[in-house]
Amino acid sequence: MPSRIFSHGLQYLSVLILALCFASPASANRADHGSTHYPIWSELSYFEKSTLGSLNDARKDDPDALLALYLLASGVRSYSDYENVKRQVDQFTRKMHEHIVEDDNEWLVGQILNREMHNAFFLKESKGGAPNGYSEDQSRLMGIFETGEFNCISASLLYAVIARHFDLRPQGVMLPSHAFIQLNLNDGRQIDVETTSSNGYDQVHDEAFYERNNNAWFSSRGLQPATYSDYLNRERINATELAARNMLNQHTISSRMDEADSVRLAEISAFIDPNNSMAQEKRLYFYNREIHALVVEQDWKTLTRLFATTYQTVLKDSRRHLHASGLQNALHMYLSGAMLTYAQAGDTEQTLSVMGELLSRGLAQSADRKAVESRVTNAVSVLMSKLAEHKRFDDGLLVLALVEGHLSDPKAWPEMVNWFYLRWAEYQWEQKNWEEVVTILGEYLSQPGDAVKDAKHPKEIIGSAYNNWVLELVDAQDISQAEVVASECHARFSASVCERAQKILEQGRKRRKS
Repeated sequence: MPSRIFSHGLQYLSVLILALCFASPASANRADHGSTHYPIWSELSYFEKSTLGSLNDARKDDPDALLALYLLASGVRSYSDYENVKRQVDQFTRKMHEHIVEDDNEWLVGQILNREMHNAFFLKESKGGAPNGYSEDQSRLMGIFETGEFNCISASLLYAVIARHFDLRPQGVMLPSHAFIQLNLNDGRQIDVETTSSNGYDQVHDEAFYERNNNAWFSSRGLQPATYSDYLNRERINATELAARNMLNQHTISSRMDEADSVRLAEISAFIDPNNSMAQEKRLYFYNREIHALVVEQDWKTLTRLFATTYQTVLKDSRRHLHASGLQNALHMYLSGAMLTYAQAGDTEQTLSVMGELLSRGLAQSADRKAVESRVTNAVSVLMSKLAEHKRFDDGLLVLALVEGHLSDPKAWPEMVNWFYLRWAEYQWEQKNWEEVVTILGEYLSQPGDAVKDAKHPKEIIGSAYNNWVLELVDAQDISQAEVVASECHARFSASVCERAQKILEQGRKRRKS
């Protein structure tokens, strides 16, 4: 009997394309993506790799390492650009070392550096009452050296680098619409430095300052007015975190920066500062677009490399932001892509591991649960197909056992069971292992009632298997064994299932007597 007898029960579930709400990026050559030991998927230039290699120095506030990191945040990719800026900064600091007499007076050194930074690097032109050279959207450190224009963040970056050349200890201070520097002096004083003004050193940020300046000081800089309450709740970050934040500032929006550059900076920002949920979410947005494009292209090899590069870091960092709903939704899509990719590779352990992560992530909303379960069902179906293709039926049984009870769709698990057992039996049929066919389908029929999707068809196959089994024994003139097999059929199944096998046995008995 031909193996096509199984065609009624074997319908491969198609691979469901991840339903990501993103346009696919243009097809790109990703040969050099994920090619470093950093958990960063984007291709990195030599300068970027060198700068990340000096990240520990930057965390120790080394001025050259910070300068490189701040230029990287500007979108600089060339080592020669860094060297050019470094020459100008070194020239300025040498001049300041010669100019400053009381170099042991930290307060005075900090004041002189802020004033002379304005004189040396910034334009001498004013726009609409703003400080000379001020441009509210110029958040790139590199932009200062290109145009002489600055805003609160780019000026703070430059001041932080210069301050470190004099062993001053700067911190970034973040308000909702503004940033400046705090110097922590050895005598315990904390000096606020409004780097957008040459006279902004040791600016007292008291209640009167905000009452007095809300309409003039902030508006002249194009800023949303801050309040004294904002100041009291200010966020203070270290010089390295200041770089990570700058990788998400105005200059990285789509109208000002190429998307490939913007998402690369978001990746690096998330790597440097995993506590920043904005960077984490933007990184996942990028990954999900990549996943979508590669699934459409069916490029599972590249997808496997993407997850090998990013998965552990994404999982670890996302646990810091369990209450960030946008990030968690993006994470669900990312995990769905990982699960499908590992399923395509036939990697049972990884597929089930990701499935567990996905199903355990607080899916309280029924709509969310339904969408996630649909992706789980799809990925498990793909995995079962791969396992069957490679004759790994024991692994398939394990998957079925672990999936059971996790899916609320009453049809999903029974359909998997039905498909898998029929495919397993088909393989044994092709090997003419009639006893195995009977055992497998008998086990299938013994499943709980809801799991057995179609009892009639498997029983027909069992009857055909017994028929072929008895026929082989009769042709081999082993009538006694044929009688045992036929008797077993009658003991386990109805007379209609065993009817053809019984007829073959009777014909064999007659031939032997004649």
